[in-house]
Amino acid sequence: MTVDNEGCKEEEQLRWRCLCLCRQISPVGSITSLLCRFQGGLCPKNQYWFIDECIDEDLVTYFPRSIDFEHKLLRAVVLAVESDGHELTEELMTAFSKRLITDIERNNNSCSQWSYKLYAYSNSGGGVNDTGLSEGIRKSGQAGIENAAEVMEAETEAIAATHNGLRTTTKGDERSGLLALHVSNDMLAGETGCWDWEAGFFLSEYIFNHPGLFRGKNILELGSRCGMAGVALARVSAASVLCTDGDVEALENCRQNLRINGLEVADTAVEAAAGAVGGVKKGRAEISEETEMPSIAVQRLRWEDGIATLPTDSIDIVVGADLTYDPVNIPPLVKILKEVLISPDKNTDTANDVVAYIATTRRSEATFQKFVDALEHEVELQVDDISKEGGTEAVGYKTASCSVRFCHVASLEAARERIVLHRITRRKI
Repeated sequence: MTVDNEGCKEEEQLRWRCLCLCRQISPVGSITSLLCRFQGGLCPKNQYWFIDECIDEDLVTYFPRSIDFEHKLLRAVVLAVESDGHELTEELMTAFSKRLITDIERNNNSCSQWSYKLYAYSNSGGGVNDTGLSEGIRKSGQAGIENAAEVMEAETEAIAATHNGLRTTTKGDERSGLLALHVSNDMLAGETGCWDWEAGFFLSEYIFNHPGLFRGKNILELGSRCGMAGVALARVSAASVLCTDGDVEALENCRQNLRINGLEVADTAVEAAAGAVGGVKKGRAEISEETEMPSIAVQRLRWEDGIATLPTDSIDIVVGADLTYDPVNIPPLVKILKEVLISPDKNTDTANDVVAYIATTRRSEATFQKFVDALEHEVELQVDDISKEGGTEAVGYKTASCSVRFCHVASLEAARERIVLHRITRRKI
Protein backbone atom coordinates (compact mmCIF):
# COMPACT_ATOMS: atom_id res chain seq x y z
CA MET A 1 0.00 0.00 0.00
CA THR A 2 1.39 3.42 -0.92
CA VAL A 3 1.85 6.26 1.54
CA ASP A 4 -0.89 8.23 -0.25
CA ASN A 5 -3.36 5.35 0.08
CA GLU A 6 -2.53 4.97 3.75
CA GLY A 7 -3.09 8.69 4.22
CA CYS A 8 -6.46 8.54 2.46
CA LYS A 9 -7.52 5.60 4.61
CA GLU A 10 -6.53 7.41 7.80
CA GLU A 11 -8.35 10.55 6.69
CA GLU A 12 -11.52 8.55 5.93
CA GLN A 13 -11.33 6.92 9.34
CA LEU A 14 -11.02 10.33 11.01
CA ARG A 15 -14.04 11.65 9.12
CA TRP A 16 -16.10 8.58 9.98
CA ARG A 17 -15.17 8.90 13.64
CA CYS A 18 -16.05 12.60 13.62
CA LEU A 19 -19.47 11.85 12.11
CA CYS A 20 -20.08 9.15 14.74
CA LEU A 21 -19.18 11.53 17.57
CA CYS A 22 -21.53 14.21 16.26
CA ARG A 23 -24.37 11.70 15.96
CA GLN A 24 -23.74 10.55 19.53
CA ILE A 25 -23.82 14.10 20.95
CA SER A 26 -20.29 13.55 22.23
CA PRO A 27 -18.35 16.16 24.23
CA VAL A 28 -17.67 19.21 22.09
CA GLY A 29 -13.96 19.17 22.89
CA SER A 30 -13.58 15.64 21.52
CA ILE A 31 -15.13 16.64 18.21
CA THR A 32 -13.13 19.84 17.71
CA SER A 33 -9.88 18.07 18.60
CA LEU A 34 -10.64 15.45 15.98
CA LEU A 35 -11.41 18.07 13.33
CA CYS A 36 -8.05 19.69 13.96
CA ARG A 37 -6.37 16.38 13.10
CA PHE A 38 -7.78 16.40 9.55
CA GLN A 39 -5.30 16.95 6.78
CA GLY A 40 -5.20 20.74 6.46
CA GLY A 41 -6.78 21.18 9.88
CA LEU A 42 -9.87 23.41 9.87
CA CYS A 43 -9.19 24.83 6.42
CA PRO A 44 -12.21 26.00 4.35
CA LYS A 45 -12.47 22.63 2.59
CA ASN A 46 -12.82 20.79 5.91
CA GLN A 47 -15.26 23.39 7.21
CA TYR A 48 -17.47 22.71 4.18
CA TRP A 49 -17.28 18.97 4.87
CA PHE A 50 -18.16 19.46 8.56
CA ILE A 51 -21.25 21.54 7.79
CA ASP A 52 -22.49 19.34 4.94
CA GLU A 53 -21.85 15.92 6.45
CA CYS A 54 -22.11 16.45 10.22
CA ILE A 55 -24.31 19.47 10.89
CA ASP A 56 -26.73 19.39 7.95
CA GLU A 57 -26.81 15.67 7.16
CA ASP A 58 -30.22 14.27 6.23
CA LEU A 59 -30.64 12.25 9.41
CA VAL A 60 -30.70 15.40 11.54
CA THR A 61 -34.05 16.25 9.95
CA TYR A 62 -35.59 13.12 11.42
CA PHE A 63 -33.57 12.87 14.61
CA PRO A 64 -32.93 16.51 15.60
CA ARG A 65 -30.18 17.37 18.01
CA SER A 66 -30.73 19.94 20.72
CA ILE A 67 -30.01 23.47 19.56
CA ASP A 68 -27.94 23.96 22.71
CA PHE A 69 -25.52 21.19 21.65
CA GLU A 70 -25.20 22.46 18.09
CA HIS A 71 -24.65 26.02 19.26
CA LYS A 72 -21.86 24.96 21.65
CA LEU A 73 -20.29 22.75 19.00
CA LEU A 74 -20.33 25.38 16.28
CA ARG A 75 -19.04 28.04 18.65
CA ALA A 76 -16.11 25.76 19.58
CA VAL A 77 -15.36 25.09 15.90
CA VAL A 78 -15.45 28.81 15.06
CA LEU A 79 -12.99 29.52 17.91
CA ALA A 80 -10.74 26.66 16.76
CA VAL A 81 -10.71 28.00 13.18
CA GLU A 82 -9.73 31.45 14.40
CA SER A 83 -7.07 30.00 16.71
CA ASP A 84 -5.54 28.06 13.81
CA GLY A 85 -5.46 31.18 11.65
CA HIS A 86 -7.78 29.79 8.96
CA GLU A 87 -10.40 31.81 7.12
CA LEU A 88 -13.95 31.38 8.40
CA THR A 89 -16.30 30.23 5.65
CA GLU A 90 -19.65 31.85 5.14
CA GLU A 91 -21.32 28.44 5.53
CA LEU A 92 -19.85 27.94 9.00
CA MET A 93 -20.78 31.43 10.18
CA THR A 94 -24.31 31.09 8.78
CA ALA A 95 -24.81 27.78 10.57
CA PHE A 96 -23.50 29.29 13.82
CA SER A 97 -25.70 32.39 13.53
CA LYS A 98 -28.82 30.30 12.96
CA ARG A 99 -28.27 28.48 16.26
CA LEU A 100 -28.10 31.76 18.17
CA ILE A 101 -31.87 32.00 17.78
CA THR A 102 -34.03 29.26 19.28
CA ASP A 103 -35.28 27.12 16.41
CA ILE A 104 -38.63 25.87 17.67
CA GLU A 105 -39.37 23.73 14.64
CA ARG A 106 -36.13 21.74 14.71
CA ASN A 107 -36.18 21.51 18.50
CA ASN A 108 -39.86 20.60 18.60
CA ASN A 109 -39.57 18.54 21.77
CA SER A 110 -38.90 21.94 23.43
CA CYS A 111 -36.74 20.31 26.06
CA SER A 112 -32.97 20.57 25.97
CA GLN A 113 -32.81 17.76 28.53
CA TRP A 114 -33.48 15.18 25.82
CA SER A 115 -31.54 14.27 22.69
CA TYR A 116 -31.72 11.94 19.74
CA LYS A 117 -28.52 9.98 19.37
CA LEU A 118 -27.48 7.71 16.50
CA TYR A 119 -25.13 4.79 17.04
CA ALA A 120 -23.45 2.90 14.20
CA TYR A 121 -22.40 -0.72 14.56
CA SER A 122 -20.22 -2.71 12.20
CA ASN A 123 -17.66 -5.49 11.97
CA SER A 124 -14.86 -4.65 14.42
CA GLY A 125 -16.57 -1.32 15.14
CA GLY A 126 -14.55 0.44 12.46
CA GLY A 127 -17.21 1.15 9.90
CA VAL A 128 -14.79 2.03 7.10
CA ASN A 129 -12.24 -0.69 6.43
CA ASP A 130 -14.08 -3.66 7.92
CA THR A 131 -15.47 -6.46 5.79
CA GLY A 132 -19.04 -5.43 6.35
CA LEU A 133 -21.93 -6.70 8.47
CA SER A 134 -23.83 -9.81 7.57
CA GLU A 135 -26.47 -8.75 5.06
CA GLY A 136 -29.34 -9.48 7.42
CA ILE A 137 -28.09 -7.37 10.32
CA ARG A 138 -26.84 -4.53 8.13
CA LYS A 139 -30.01 -4.27 6.05
CA SER A 140 -32.28 -4.53 9.09
CA GLY A 141 -30.39 -1.63 10.66
CA GLN A 142 -30.68 0.51 7.54
CA ALA A 143 -34.30 -0.47 6.90
CA GLY A 144 -35.20 0.28 10.51
CA ILE A 145 -33.89 3.83 10.26
CA GLU A 146 -35.54 4.37 6.88
CA ASN A 147 -38.85 3.10 8.23
CA ALA A 148 -38.43 5.33 11.28
CA ALA A 149 -37.87 8.34 9.02
CA GLU A 150 -41.15 7.56 7.26
CA VAL A 151 -43.00 7.31 10.57
CA MET A 152 -41.58 10.57 11.86
CA GLU A 153 -42.23 12.25 8.54
CA ALA A 154 -45.91 11.39 8.79
CA GLU A 155 -46.16 12.71 12.36
CA THR A 156 -44.00 15.84 12.29
CA GLU A 157 -45.20 18.84 10.31
CA ALA A 158 -41.73 20.36 10.30
CA ILE A 159 -40.36 17.52 8.18
CA ALA A 160 -40.49 17.85 4.43
CA ALA A 161 -43.36 16.09 2.66
CA THR A 162 -41.18 13.84 0.51
CA HIS A 163 -38.44 11.49 1.60
CA ASN A 164 -36.45 9.76 -1.12
CA GLY A 165 -34.20 7.65 1.07
CA LEU A 166 -31.23 8.40 3.27
CA ARG A 167 -27.93 9.19 1.59
CA THR A 168 -24.83 7.46 2.83
CA THR A 169 -22.32 10.19 3.52
CA THR A 170 -19.23 8.08 4.15
CA LYS A 171 -17.86 4.64 3.47
CA GLY A 172 -18.63 3.89 7.11
CA ASP A 173 -22.36 4.28 6.55
CA GLU A 174 -22.27 1.87 3.64
CA ARG A 175 -21.01 -0.93 5.89
CA SER A 176 -22.83 -0.13 9.13
CA GLY A 177 -26.18 -0.50 10.77
CA LEU A 178 -27.66 2.44 12.69
CA LEU A 179 -29.57 2.42 15.96
CA ALA A 180 -31.45 5.56 17.02
CA LEU A 181 -32.13 6.43 20.66
CA HIS A 182 -34.10 9.22 22.31
CA VAL A 183 -32.38 9.62 25.68
CA SER A 184 -32.28 12.05 28.55
CA ASN A 185 -29.25 14.20 29.23
CA ASP A 186 -30.01 13.60 32.92
CA MET A 187 -28.83 10.11 33.87
CA LEU A 188 -31.26 10.06 36.81
CA ALA A 189 -34.37 10.55 34.66
CA GLY A 190 -36.85 7.69 34.72
CA GLU A 191 -35.09 6.18 37.74
CA THR A 192 -31.92 6.09 35.57
CA GLY A 193 -33.84 4.26 32.84
CA CYS A 194 -33.67 6.98 30.17
CA TRP A 195 -29.88 6.96 29.82
CA ASP A 196 -27.79 4.99 27.32
CA TRP A 197 -25.81 2.86 29.78
CA GLU A 198 -22.65 1.01 28.74
CA ALA A 199 -23.86 -2.50 29.60
CA GLY A 200 -26.77 -2.01 27.21
CA PHE A 201 -24.31 -1.56 24.34
CA PHE A 202 -22.34 -4.59 25.53
CA LEU A 203 -25.46 -6.79 25.66
CA SER A 204 -26.58 -5.56 22.23
CA GLU A 205 -23.18 -6.41 20.78
CA TYR A 206 -23.49 -9.90 22.22
CA ILE A 207 -26.90 -10.25 20.57
CA PHE A 208 -25.54 -9.09 17.18
CA ASN A 209 -22.59 -11.47 17.50
CA HIS A 210 -24.73 -14.50 18.43
CA PRO A 211 -27.91 -14.17 16.33
CA GLY A 212 -28.45 -17.93 16.35
CA LEU A 213 -29.04 -17.88 20.11
CA PHE A 214 -31.94 -15.45 19.78
CA ARG A 215 -33.43 -16.05 16.33
CA GLY A 216 -36.96 -17.42 16.58
CA LYS A 217 -36.99 -17.17 20.38
CA ASN A 218 -39.45 -15.48 22.73
CA ILE A 219 -37.49 -12.97 24.81
CA LEU A 220 -38.28 -11.24 28.10
CA GLU A 221 -36.19 -8.17 28.85
CA LEU A 222 -35.99 -6.98 32.44
CA GLY A 223 -35.24 -3.30 33.03
CA SER A 224 -35.49 -2.41 29.35
CA ARG A 225 -34.50 1.22 29.96
CA CYS A 226 -34.05 2.99 26.60
CA GLY A 227 -34.92 -0.11 24.52
CA MET A 228 -31.52 -0.66 22.91
CA ALA A 229 -31.42 -4.43 23.42
CA GLY A 230 -35.01 -4.73 22.22
CA VAL A 231 -34.05 -3.18 18.90
CA ALA A 232 -31.04 -5.49 18.62
CA LEU A 233 -33.21 -8.55 19.32
CA ALA A 234 -35.69 -7.53 16.65
CA ARG A 235 -32.86 -7.11 14.13
CA VAL A 236 -31.59 -10.65 14.70
CA SER A 237 -35.15 -11.96 14.15
CA ALA A 238 -36.28 -12.91 17.64
CA ALA A 239 -39.84 -14.23 17.42
CA SER A 240 -41.10 -11.93 20.17
CA VAL A 241 -39.68 -9.41 22.61
CA LEU A 242 -41.47 -8.28 25.77
CA CYS A 243 -39.73 -5.14 27.10
CA THR A 244 -40.46 -4.46 30.76
CA ASP A 245 -39.51 -1.77 33.24
CA GLY A 246 -40.83 -0.63 36.58
CA ASP A 247 -40.65 3.08 35.80
CA VAL A 248 -43.44 4.56 33.68
CA GLU A 249 -41.29 7.34 32.17
CA ALA A 250 -38.57 4.87 31.18
CA LEU A 251 -41.15 2.50 29.70
CA GLU A 252 -42.75 5.21 27.57
CA ASN A 253 -39.34 6.28 26.31
CA CYS A 254 -38.52 2.65 25.53
CA ARG A 255 -41.72 2.44 23.49
CA GLN A 256 -40.75 5.57 21.56
CA ASN A 257 -37.28 4.23 20.83
CA LEU A 258 -38.64 0.96 19.50
CA ARG A 259 -40.95 2.92 17.19
CA ILE A 260 -38.29 5.32 15.88
CA ASN A 261 -36.27 2.27 14.89
CA GLY A 262 -39.09 1.14 12.66
CA LEU A 263 -40.79 -1.38 14.99
CA GLU A 264 -44.49 -1.72 15.67
CA VAL A 265 -45.19 -1.93 19.38
CA ALA A 266 -48.10 -3.47 21.26
CA ASP A 267 -49.03 -2.12 24.67
CA THR A 268 -48.86 -5.48 26.47
CA ALA A 269 -47.83 -9.05 25.88
CA VAL A 270 -51.53 -9.97 25.81
CA GLU A 271 -52.19 -7.61 22.90
CA ALA A 272 -49.17 -8.94 21.03
CA ALA A 273 -50.26 -12.52 21.63
CA ALA A 274 -53.70 -11.67 20.25
CA GLY A 275 -52.06 -10.95 16.93
CA ALA A 276 -51.61 -7.18 17.12
CA VAL A 277 -48.02 -7.60 16.00
CA GLY A 278 -46.39 -10.49 14.21
CA GLY A 279 -47.79 -13.99 13.97
CA VAL A 280 -49.03 -16.25 16.75
CA LYS A 281 -49.50 -20.01 16.90
CA LYS A 282 -50.69 -21.92 19.98
CA GLY A 283 -49.85 -19.09 22.34
CA ARG A 284 -46.27 -18.69 21.14
CA ALA A 285 -45.33 -15.71 19.01
CA GLU A 286 -43.65 -16.44 15.70
CA ILE A 287 -42.21 -14.17 13.03
CA SER A 288 -44.87 -13.24 10.53
CA GLU A 289 -44.11 -14.77 7.16
CA GLU A 290 -45.55 -11.73 5.41
CA THR A 291 -43.75 -8.94 7.30
CA GLU A 292 -40.87 -10.73 9.04
CA MET A 293 -41.75 -8.39 11.90
CA PRO A 294 -41.26 -9.87 15.38
CA SER A 295 -43.90 -9.41 18.05
CA ILE A 296 -42.80 -6.44 20.18
CA ALA A 297 -44.60 -5.37 23.34
CA VAL A 298 -43.94 -3.16 26.35
CA GLN A 299 -45.29 -3.79 29.82
CA ARG A 300 -44.75 -2.33 33.26
CA LEU A 301 -43.20 -4.84 35.63
CA ARG A 302 -42.09 -4.22 39.18
CA TRP A 303 -39.87 -7.09 40.24
CA GLU A 304 -41.33 -7.20 43.74
CA ASP A 305 -44.75 -7.98 42.22
CA GLY A 306 -43.54 -11.27 40.78
CA ILE A 307 -44.35 -13.05 37.51
CA ALA A 308 -48.15 -13.23 37.65
CA THR A 309 -48.57 -10.95 34.62
CA LEU A 310 -45.84 -12.58 32.50
CA PRO A 311 -46.37 -15.24 29.81
CA THR A 312 -43.96 -17.60 31.58
CA ASP A 313 -45.08 -20.64 29.60
CA SER A 314 -43.63 -19.20 26.39
CA ILE A 315 -40.46 -17.40 27.51
CA ASP A 316 -37.26 -18.88 26.07
CA ILE A 317 -34.66 -16.28 27.05
CA VAL A 318 -34.36 -13.48 29.62
CA VAL A 319 -32.00 -10.56 29.03
CA GLY A 320 -31.08 -7.49 31.04
CA ALA A 321 -28.35 -4.86 31.37
CA ASP A 322 -27.16 -2.74 34.30
CA LEU A 323 -29.87 -3.99 36.64
CA THR A 324 -27.90 -3.86 39.91
CA TYR A 325 -26.94 -0.20 40.28
CA ASP A 326 -28.98 -0.11 43.53
CA PRO A 327 -28.27 -3.00 45.93
CA VAL A 328 -31.84 -2.75 47.23
CA ASN A 329 -33.01 -4.15 43.89
CA ILE A 330 -30.87 -7.29 44.02
CA PRO A 331 -33.16 -9.57 46.12
CA PRO A 332 -36.30 -8.95 43.99
CA LEU A 333 -34.22 -9.24 40.80
CA VAL A 334 -32.80 -12.63 41.79
CA LYS A 335 -36.24 -13.76 42.93
CA ILE A 336 -37.90 -12.95 39.60
CA LEU A 337 -35.03 -14.50 37.64
CA LYS A 338 -35.48 -17.72 39.61
CA GLU A 339 -39.26 -17.66 39.13
CA VAL A 340 -38.93 -17.30 35.36
CA LEU A 341 -36.08 -19.78 34.93
CA ILE A 342 -37.81 -22.44 37.05
CA SER A 343 -41.40 -21.67 36.13
CA PRO A 344 -43.92 -24.44 36.86
CA ASP A 345 -45.83 -23.28 33.75
CA LYS A 346 -43.16 -24.87 31.55
CA ASN A 347 -43.42 -28.52 30.68
CA THR A 348 -39.83 -29.44 31.53
CA ASP A 349 -40.13 -32.75 29.73
CA THR A 350 -40.68 -31.14 26.33
CA ALA A 351 -39.56 -27.52 26.65
CA ASN A 352 -36.00 -26.24 26.46
CA ASP A 353 -34.63 -24.66 29.61
CA VAL A 354 -34.97 -20.90 29.88
CA VAL A 355 -31.63 -19.06 29.69
CA ALA A 356 -30.85 -15.61 31.11
CA TYR A 357 -28.09 -13.29 29.85
CA ILE A 358 -27.41 -10.44 32.29
CA ALA A 359 -24.76 -7.76 31.58
CA THR A 360 -23.45 -5.81 34.56
CA THR A 361 -20.96 -2.95 34.81
CA ARG A 362 -18.76 -3.34 37.88
CA ARG A 363 -19.05 0.11 39.44
CA SER A 364 -19.20 -0.85 43.10
CA GLU A 365 -17.33 -4.07 43.86
CA ALA A 366 -19.46 -4.62 46.97
CA THR A 367 -22.73 -4.30 45.03
CA PHE A 368 -21.49 -6.52 42.22
CA GLN A 369 -20.37 -9.21 44.66
CA LYS A 370 -23.71 -9.03 46.47
CA PHE A 371 -25.44 -9.80 43.17
CA VAL A 372 -23.12 -12.73 42.38
CA ASP A 373 -23.47 -14.12 45.92
CA ALA A 374 -27.27 -13.87 45.76
CA LEU A 375 -27.31 -15.81 42.47
CA GLU A 376 -24.92 -18.48 43.69
CA HIS A 377 -26.95 -18.86 46.89
CA GLU A 378 -29.82 -20.23 44.77
CA VAL A 379 -28.89 -23.89 44.54
CA GLU A 380 -31.31 -24.45 41.66
CA LEU A 381 -29.50 -21.94 39.44
CA GLN A 382 -26.33 -22.44 37.42
CA VAL A 383 -24.38 -19.17 37.04
CA ASP A 384 -21.56 -18.83 34.49
CA ASP A 385 -19.42 -15.81 33.67
CA ILE A 386 -19.12 -15.94 29.87
CA SER A 387 -17.49 -12.53 29.45
CA LYS A 388 -14.13 -14.02 28.46
CA GLU A 389 -15.11 -17.58 27.75
CA GLY A 390 -13.46 -19.21 24.74
CA GLY A 391 -15.20 -21.32 22.13
CA THR A 392 -18.18 -20.34 20.03
CA GLU A 393 -20.01 -18.62 22.89
CA ALA A 394 -17.76 -15.59 23.20
CA VAL A 395 -14.79 -15.86 20.87
CA GLY A 396 -12.97 -12.54 20.69
CA TYR A 397 -15.85 -10.85 22.46
CA LYS A 398 -13.65 -8.59 24.55
CA THR A 399 -10.84 -8.43 22.01
CA ALA A 400 -10.13 -6.35 18.96
CA SER A 401 -11.26 -9.25 16.78
CA CYS A 402 -14.84 -8.96 18.04
CA SER A 403 -17.06 -9.33 15.00
CA VAL A 404 -19.75 -6.67 15.50
CA ARG A 405 -19.13 -3.62 17.63
CA PHE A 406 -20.59 -0.18 18.11
CA CYS A 407 -18.42 2.45 16.44
CA HIS A 408 -16.43 4.92 18.50
CA VAL A 409 -18.58 4.92 21.66
CA ALA A 410 -16.08 6.28 24.17
CA SER A 411 -18.10 5.43 27.29
CA LEU A 412 -18.41 1.79 26.19
CA GLU A 413 -14.72 1.40 25.41
CA ALA A 414 -13.77 2.96 28.75
CA ALA A 415 -16.04 0.51 30.62
CA ARG A 416 -15.67 -2.60 28.44
CA GLU A 417 -13.21 -4.43 30.69
CA ARG A 418 -15.45 -3.79 33.71
CA ILE A 419 -18.58 -5.29 32.15
CA VAL A 420 -19.46 -8.86 33.08
CA LEU A 421 -21.90 -11.06 31.19
CA HIS A 422 -23.55 -13.87 33.15
CA ARG A 423 -25.42 -16.80 31.66
CA ILE A 424 -27.92 -18.17 34.18
CA THR A 425 -29.79 -21.46 33.73
CA ARG A 426 -31.54 -24.14 35.74
CA ARG A 427 -28.92 -26.30 37.40
CA LYS A 428 -28.75 -29.82 36.03
CA ILE A 429 -29.41 -32.41 38.72
